[in-house]
Amino acid sequence: MNVVVIGSGVVGVTTAYVLRRRGHDVTVIDRAEGPGLETSFANAGLLTPGMAEPWNVPGSWRVLLSSIGRSDAALQLRLWALPGLVRWGTTFLLNSRRQPFERNALSNLRLALYSLEIMECLRQETGLEYGRAARGTLRLFRDQAALNRAGTAARRREVDGLSVRTLSTADVVEIEPALAPIARLLAGALHY
Repeated sequence: MNVVVIGSGVVGVTTAYVLRRRGHDVTVIDRAEGPGLETSFANAGLLTPGMAEPWNVPGSWRVLLSSIGRSDAALQLRLWALPGLVRWGTTFLLNSRRQPFERNALSNLRLALYSLEIMECLRQETGLEYGRAARGTLRLFRDQAALNRAGTAARRREVDGLSVRTLSTADVVEIEPALAPIARLLAGALHY
């Protein structure tokens, strides 16, 4: 099979590599002068299965409603855009109910864990070194109640393969000393 991959960033090159290994003819096309100069350029390359939950958490409709017309809102939702968002918005809201949200979160987590597994296989197979650090991901919280809610949700995913610890502010600073100047503003963190 002849396959065209558009984009020579990390994902495009990796996709081309795997397809070629499977016997396909692959052509990679990119508008930049060389590989990795667009989205992949200096993009941190985080592999974070602990951040696999969809954005449309149950109750997100409240945030959406409170965002309409506010320039300082976390979600910028403009009234003039609403007619074009009806279909997408309906799907978004239907999937923010508890059961679809949980199903989608689990699917995302499984995909993220599978991706980590495949990445490790590729690293071993190719001997690829790229400045990888496997120290985990910190999700910081300024509010104890929000930390508790997120911790409870994350622990429900442990049975599915997610590894998570709840950290005190002192633990956070021990893991990441650069956070010491703002430690008094933190309630703690989840460490994935």
